[in-house]
Amino acid sequence: MSDDLLQDSPTLSLPHNLQVERALLGSLILDNRQIDLVLEIFHPEAVSMARQGNAARRRGQNHIEPLFFSQAHQRVFGSICRLYDAGTGIDLTTLAEELNRQGDLELVGGAPYLASLEDDVFSLTQVPEYARIIMEKWKLRSLIRATQLISEVAASSDARADEVIEQAEKRIFEIALDRVQRDFVQIGEPLAEQLIEIENRKKGVAELPGLPTGFRVLDRMTTGLRPSQLIILAARPSMGKTALALNIAAHVAFRRGQTVGIFSLEMSASELITRLMCTEARVSMGRVRGNFGLRRDELDAIHEAAERIEKAPLYIDDASSLSAMELRAKARRLKSRCPELALIIVDYLQLMTGGGARYDNRQQEVSEISRSLKQIARELNVPVIALSQLSRQSEQRQGRGVKDKLPRLSDLRESGAIEQDADIVLFIHRERNMATDEDGSHEPELATLRIGKQRNGPIGDTQLLFRGEFTRFVDLALDSD
Repeated sequence: MSDDLLQDSPTLSLPHNLQVERALLGSLILDNRQIDLVLEIFHPEAVSMARQGNAARRRGQNHIEPLFFSQAHQRVFGSICRLYDAGTGIDLTTLAEELNRQGDLELVGGAPYLASLEDDVFSLTQVPEYARIIMEKWKLRSLIRATQLISEVAASSDARADEVIEQAEKRIFEIALDRVQRDFVQIGEPLAEQLIEIENRKKGVAELPGLPTGFRVLDRMTTGLRPSQLIILAARPSMGKTALALNIAAHVAFRRGQTVGIFSLEMSASELITRLMCTEARVSMGRVRGNFGLRRDELDAIHEAAERIEKAPLYIDDASSLSAMELRAKARRLKSRCPELALIIVDYLQLMTGGGARYDNRQQEVSEISRSLKQIARELNVPVIALSQLSRQSEQRQGRGVKDKLPRLSDLRESGAIEQDADIVLFIHRERNMATDEDGSHEPELATLRIGKQRNGPIGDTQLLFRGEFTRFVDLALDSD
């Protein structure tokens, strides 16, 4: 039957190119060395389905679109993969034998059809291009298939609308990313990279492996924020969680020009923008909000700050009610819109909801939210900073010194899962000098920034200086080295 054995005869209008499929298969038969190159280009899950052949069909594994539009070509490719995995040389004889063993030889058109595949090979140098064309058609068919499946689910299922939307966005996002995953990396390549990095550090010319926060000691202790990390920034109310998060966002977006997404459940976008302008202009928040009147130089500084902020790749979502599912969907859309997304900030965790599921208690719900934030970090491959409230335990602990009141991991509010899911846990503590002058300015105040947990680095304390009137944290002092 050869090319007549198509995936679905009523859907011949689906994107496909049978000639390119034939040319690729013929090339792989003629030169087995090209198989590795093709496997690097093809989607790994789609390759896995082809490799499993009849086993996948018996299990009804139909949620993945076949790589090849023609079922005959799909079966031939699957047999090629199985022979290659077994270390068997692939030619017309061994391929026909494998197809016959699977019961597929006659279905694909027999040995004569296999021999005819080589007739469409014009140049073995075009194999990468053949593979890319097949992948392009696969993506288009996958999108069509995803929309059809979602339409069926939406029409016939009792699922909630937001769950259907989340499933649709997940499918489309996975197709768009087209991540090719490697199982193994030979140790020599990363070893060489690490040696170069160590040498550069010794010379003082190396950049941080992770995303810089703008705080020198913190960056030194964490080596920057890494992709897929969940960073919890926790403190009691009014300690400066939002201020520190915005300071980091400003450094990444304004000074490094990298994209930042902020989900603000507590404050409106206008409030955040006012804070950012005052922080950048170094003008007192109290004077901007109050009736003290701004000097000409202060107004000029605010306008200059506004111009810098306007051009920055900073995106704010200020929905006051947000479920874990909704946040994941919005984050995916932002990543699709801005593939270079460098950081996500969530302010704050306890204001989120778990979604439509029913939970026995709030602790279970917060655990689900925490896991979801970690999944978002891994899926989008960006660091996620989630702000979190602390319980009153740190304030109620008895002790004579300040160290007795410094936050601990056990102070994380409502769920031990937050500690478990987080890669880094940061705490802020100030003695809360709230005295203000008539114009709304604050005296500079020492703040302790504690790393309470770090999977791959040290824990410990560093001190920052908090300028309350500007809602700005700054390094207390720069080390001489």
